[in-house]
Amino acid sequence: MTENITIASEATRIFTNDGLELHGLLFLPHGHTPKTAIIHLHGLAGNFYENRFLYSIAQQAIYKGHAFFTFNNRGHDYISDVNKETEKGCDSIRLGGAYEIVSECIHDINAAIDLVQSKGISQVILQGHSTGANKVVFYQSRARNKSVKGLVLISPCDDVALQHDATKERASELLDLAKQLISDGKGTQLMPDGSYYSYLMSAKTFYDYFGPNADQDVFRYRKPDDEFQALASITVPIFVTFGGKNDAVLIPVGDACDLLKRKAINCPNFSSALIDGATHSYLGQEEPLAKEIMNWVGKLW
Repeated sequence: MTENITIASEATRIFTNDGLELHGLLFLPHGHTPKTAIIHLHGLAGNFYENRFLYSIAQQAIYKGHAFFTFNNRGHDYISDVNKETEKGCDSIRLGGAYEIVSECIHDINAAIDLVQSKGISQVILQGHSTGANKVVFYQSRARNKSVKGLVLISPCDDVALQHDATKERASELLDLAKQLISDGKGTQLMPDGSYYSYLMSAKTFYDYFGPNADQDVFRYRKPDDEFQALASITVPIFVTFGGKNDAVLIPVGDACDLLKRKAINCPNFSSALIDGATHSYLGQEEPLAKEIMNWVGKLW
C-alpha cells in the first residue's frame, strides 16, 4: 500500500447458540457502515491473532471500505478453557483443537455472521486458512447461508493425506486405537505423541478428523477421481491461494489449484493465485497475499 491507513478495531465477544463464549477482533472503516465483511477462520489449534497476514488483510479491507472479523472458534489453541452458558449459569469447559468436533463449527460461524449483521453489514465473505478453509467449505455446503457471497481458501489442506504420510503404516493402527478408546468411554483421552505431527488430539477428535466420511475431509487431493461433494455444492465465487515455496500439500500446488477448479462444478467464478516465496504461514509475504485477496474481492461487485 502507498499510504498509511488508521485501523479501528474492537475486541469482541460472540455467543454461539449452544452457549459458548468466543472472542475476536472486529475491524471497521471510519465514517460509514460497510456492506461487506470478511470473516476469517484460523487453522487447526490456531487462534485469531497469530498469523501476521491477518493484519495486512484487515488493513487492505479497511482501505477498500470493508469490515474484517477474525475470531477464535471452539478449536482455538491446543487446549483451552471456554466459557459456556448453562441453565445453572456460566461454567468453564475444556476445549481447543484437542477436543473439537468439526461439525460444530457451524455454531461458531453462525455466531460470527450474526455479529457482523448486528452492525448493519448485509453480506459476508468467509475466509479460512489451512483447516479453517476446510471448515468454510463444510459450513457453506451444509448451511447454504444466503448472506455468504464468496469463499477465500488460503492453503486448503488434505489433512487425511498429511496424517497418512506422517504416520505411514501406523495410520490404520492409530485410527483403530481411537475407535477403541471411544468404545471404552475414553474419548477424551489424548492420542499418543506423533499421531498427527505434534498436535494434541483426543481420541474422539482424532476419529472425527481422520475416520470414515470425516466432515473436514473436503479437499481429497489423494483421491483426484472422487467427487469432492462439499466443494461441488458451493454456488458462490471461490478464491484459492497457496504458497509457492513450501505449502502443506503433497502434490504440486499448481496441480492442487487445477484439481479444485475442476471439482467446484457449481462455482460461478473460481480464481486462484500462487504467492511466490510463501510458505504455509505466508511469513514475509503478507502484503502480496492480502493484495491478491482484495483484488479478487474488488472484482465481485
